[in-house]
Amino acid sequence: MSRLAILIAAAAISVLAQSPGAIDSQAKPLSQQQQRGKDIYFGTEARPDDTITAVAGNPLTELTGSLTACVGCHGKDGKGTPEAVISPSEINWEALMKPREHSSGRSHPAYTERLLVRAVSMGIDPAGNELHVVMPRFQITREDMNALISYLKVLGQDTGPSPSDRTPATANGAARKRDSKRRGAKVPRQTPTASPHL
Repeated sequence: MSRLAILIAAAAISVLAQSPGAIDSQAKPLSQQQQRGKDIYFGTEARPDDTITAVAGNPLTELTGSLTACVGCHGKDGKGTPEAVISPSEINWEALMKPREHSSGRSHPAYTERLLVRAVSMGIDPAGNELHVVMPRFQITREDMNALISYLKVLGQDTGPSPSDRTPATANGAARKRDSKRRGAKVPRQTPTASPHL
Protein backbone atom coordinates (compact mmCIF):
# COMPACT_ATOMS: atom_id res chain seq x y z
CA MET A 1 0.00 0.00 0.00
CA SER A 2 1.37 3.42 -0.88
CA ARG A 3 2.10 6.08 1.73
CA LEU A 4 -0.65 8.30 0.30
CA ALA A 5 -3.23 5.52 0.63
CA ILE A 6 -2.17 4.91 4.25
CA LEU A 7 -2.42 8.64 5.06
CA ILE A 8 -5.87 8.89 3.44
CA ALA A 9 -7.07 5.81 5.32
CA ALA A 10 -5.73 7.18 8.63
CA ALA A 11 -7.40 10.55 8.01
CA ALA A 12 -10.71 8.87 7.17
CA ILE A 13 -10.58 6.74 10.33
CA SER A 14 -9.78 9.84 12.41
CA VAL A 15 -12.74 11.77 10.98
CA LEU A 16 -15.11 8.83 11.44
CA ALA A 17 -13.95 8.31 15.02
CA GLN A 18 -14.76 11.94 15.88
CA SER A 19 -18.10 12.10 14.09
CA PRO A 20 -21.27 12.18 16.21
CA GLY A 21 -22.42 8.92 14.64
CA ALA A 22 -19.40 7.06 15.94
CA ILE A 23 -21.06 5.71 19.06
CA ASP A 24 -19.49 3.02 21.18
CA SER A 25 -21.93 0.13 21.32
CA GLN A 26 -20.86 -0.46 24.95
CA ALA A 27 -21.62 3.14 25.99
CA LYS A 28 -23.93 3.46 28.97
CA PRO A 29 -26.93 5.70 28.20
CA LEU A 30 -27.18 8.94 30.13
CA SER A 31 -29.56 9.12 33.06
CA GLN A 32 -32.39 11.66 32.85
CA GLN A 33 -30.43 13.99 35.17
CA GLN A 34 -27.23 13.64 33.10
CA GLN A 35 -29.20 14.33 29.90
CA ARG A 36 -30.62 17.49 31.50
CA GLY A 37 -27.06 18.48 32.45
CA LYS A 38 -25.91 17.81 28.90
CA ASP A 39 -28.69 20.04 27.56
CA ILE A 40 -27.55 22.80 29.93
CA TYR A 41 -23.88 22.30 28.95
CA PHE A 42 -24.73 22.56 25.24
CA GLY A 43 -27.19 25.44 25.70
CA THR A 44 -30.18 23.54 24.36
CA GLU A 45 -32.08 23.65 27.64
CA ALA A 46 -34.67 26.13 26.32
CA ARG A 47 -37.81 25.79 28.40
CA PRO A 48 -40.79 28.08 28.82
CA ASP A 49 -39.53 29.25 32.23
CA ASP A 50 -36.00 29.95 30.89
CA THR A 51 -34.52 29.97 34.40
CA ILE A 52 -30.81 30.00 33.57
CA THR A 53 -29.25 33.42 33.11
CA ALA A 54 -25.70 34.72 33.43
CA VAL A 55 -23.65 37.88 33.63
CA ALA A 56 -20.30 38.22 31.89
CA GLY A 57 -17.91 40.83 30.56
CA ASN A 58 -16.74 44.23 31.70
CA PRO A 59 -19.05 45.98 32.11
CA LEU A 60 -21.17 43.03 33.17
CA THR A 61 -23.98 42.22 30.74
CA GLU A 62 -26.91 39.92 31.47
CA LEU A 63 -27.39 37.04 29.03
CA THR A 64 -29.42 33.86 28.94
CA GLY A 65 -27.82 30.50 29.61
CA SER A 66 -28.17 29.36 26.00
CA LEU A 67 -26.01 32.30 24.84
CA THR A 68 -23.31 31.49 27.37
CA ALA A 69 -23.40 27.70 27.14
CA CYS A 70 -20.38 25.87 28.55
CA VAL A 71 -19.64 24.20 25.20
CA GLY A 72 -18.86 27.56 23.59
CA CYS A 73 -15.61 27.93 25.54
CA HIS A 74 -14.95 24.52 27.08
CA GLY A 75 -15.73 22.45 23.96
CA LYS A 76 -17.72 19.27 23.40
CA ASP A 77 -15.23 17.25 25.46
CA GLY A 78 -14.68 19.82 28.23
CA LYS A 79 -11.00 20.27 27.38
CA GLY A 80 -11.29 23.96 26.51
CA THR A 81 -11.26 25.74 23.19
CA PRO A 82 -8.63 28.52 23.20
CA GLU A 83 -9.79 31.74 21.59
CA ALA A 84 -7.64 34.86 21.15
CA VAL A 85 -5.74 35.23 24.45
CA ILE A 86 -8.21 33.19 26.56
CA SER A 87 -7.53 29.52 27.27
CA PRO A 88 -10.52 28.03 29.07
CA SER A 89 -9.73 25.35 31.61
CA GLU A 90 -10.43 21.67 31.22
CA ILE A 91 -13.66 20.97 33.10
CA ASN A 92 -14.24 17.24 32.88
CA TRP A 93 -14.67 15.73 36.34
CA GLU A 94 -11.22 14.14 36.47
CA ALA A 95 -9.55 17.50 35.78
CA LEU A 96 -11.77 19.37 38.27
CA MET A 97 -10.92 16.91 41.04
CA LYS A 98 -7.18 17.69 40.86
CA PRO A 99 -5.28 20.69 42.27
CA ARG A 100 -4.30 23.00 39.44
CA GLU A 101 -1.46 25.38 38.70
CA HIS A 102 -2.22 27.86 35.92
CA SER A 103 0.28 29.39 33.51
CA SER A 104 -0.33 32.74 35.23
CA GLY A 105 1.25 31.28 38.38
CA ARG A 106 -2.08 31.15 40.22
CA SER A 107 -2.91 27.80 41.78
CA HIS A 108 -5.84 26.31 43.63
CA PRO A 109 -6.83 23.06 45.30
CA ALA A 110 -9.21 20.58 43.70
CA TYR A 111 -12.86 21.49 43.29
CA THR A 112 -15.58 19.89 45.36
CA GLU A 113 -19.22 19.98 44.29
CA ARG A 114 -19.82 22.90 46.67
CA LEU A 115 -16.80 24.82 45.35
CA LEU A 116 -17.88 24.17 41.77
CA VAL A 117 -21.31 25.65 42.54
CA ARG A 118 -19.52 28.73 43.93
CA ALA A 119 -17.32 29.00 40.82
CA VAL A 120 -20.26 28.70 38.43
CA SER A 121 -22.54 31.09 40.32
CA MET A 122 -20.09 33.56 41.87
CA GLY A 123 -16.95 33.26 39.74
CA ILE A 124 -14.62 32.27 42.59
CA ASP A 125 -12.14 29.36 42.40
CA PRO A 126 -11.35 26.94 45.29
CA ALA A 127 -8.55 29.22 46.57
CA GLY A 128 -10.86 32.25 46.68
CA ASN A 129 -9.49 33.88 43.51
CA GLU A 130 -11.90 35.61 41.15
CA LEU A 131 -12.24 33.85 37.79
CA HIS A 132 -11.59 35.68 34.53
CA VAL A 133 -14.17 38.32 33.58
CA VAL A 134 -15.23 36.30 30.51
CA MET A 135 -16.29 33.35 32.68
CA PRO A 136 -20.06 33.88 33.10
CA ARG A 137 -21.58 33.94 36.58
CA PHE A 138 -24.75 31.86 36.26
CA GLN A 139 -28.07 32.25 38.03
CA ILE A 140 -29.07 28.59 38.07
CA THR A 141 -31.41 26.52 40.23
CA ARG A 142 -29.94 23.89 42.52
CA GLU A 143 -31.76 21.20 40.52
CA ASP A 144 -30.18 22.41 37.26
CA MET A 145 -26.76 22.75 38.91
CA ASN A 146 -27.00 19.17 40.19
CA ALA A 147 -27.87 18.05 36.65
CA LEU A 148 -24.88 19.95 35.23
CA ILE A 149 -22.55 18.42 37.83
CA SER A 150 -23.97 14.98 37.02
CA TYR A 151 -23.12 15.53 33.35
CA LEU A 152 -19.63 16.91 34.09
CA LYS A 153 -18.90 13.61 35.83
CA VAL A 154 -19.33 11.79 32.48
CA LEU A 155 -18.12 14.58 30.17
CA GLY A 156 -15.52 13.16 27.83
CA GLN A 157 -16.89 9.63 28.34
CA ASP A 158 -20.29 10.38 26.78
CA THR A 159 -20.19 9.04 23.23
CA GLY A 160 -23.73 9.98 22.26
CA PRO A 161 -24.40 12.79 19.80
CA SER A 162 -24.33 16.33 21.13
CA PRO A 163 -27.70 18.10 21.20
CA SER A 164 -26.59 20.26 18.27
CA ASP A 165 -25.87 17.09 16.28
CA ARG A 166 -29.35 15.66 16.84
CA THR A 167 -31.52 18.76 16.51
CA PRO A 168 -32.05 21.01 13.51
CA ALA A 169 -30.26 24.37 13.63
CA THR A 170 -33.63 26.12 13.82
CA ALA A 171 -34.84 24.16 16.84
CA ASN A 172 -33.75 26.91 19.18
CA GLY A 173 -34.76 29.75 16.87
CA ALA A 174 -37.35 31.12 19.30
CA ALA A 175 -34.95 30.87 22.23
CA ARG A 176 -32.16 32.60 20.25
CA LYS A 177 -34.54 35.36 19.16
CA ARG A 178 -35.62 35.84 22.79
CA ASP A 179 -31.94 35.76 23.90
CA SER A 180 -30.91 38.43 21.40
CA LYS A 181 -33.40 40.84 22.97
CA ARG A 182 -31.61 40.47 26.31
CA ARG A 183 -28.08 41.04 25.02
CA GLY A 184 -28.10 44.74 25.75
CA ALA A 185 -29.47 44.47 29.29
CA LYS A 186 -26.89 46.12 31.55
CA VAL A 187 -25.97 45.08 35.06
CA PRO A 188 -24.23 47.50 37.46
CA ARG A 189 -20.55 47.79 36.57
CA GLN A 190 -18.06 45.83 38.63
CA THR A 191 -14.35 45.49 38.03
CA PRO A 192 -13.36 41.85 38.54
CA THR A 193 -9.69 40.84 38.74
CA ALA A 194 -8.55 39.04 35.61
CA SER A 195 -7.56 35.42 36.16
CA PRO A 196 -8.07 32.20 34.15
CA HIS A 197 -11.35 30.33 33.86
CA LEU A 198 -12.10 27.50 36.28
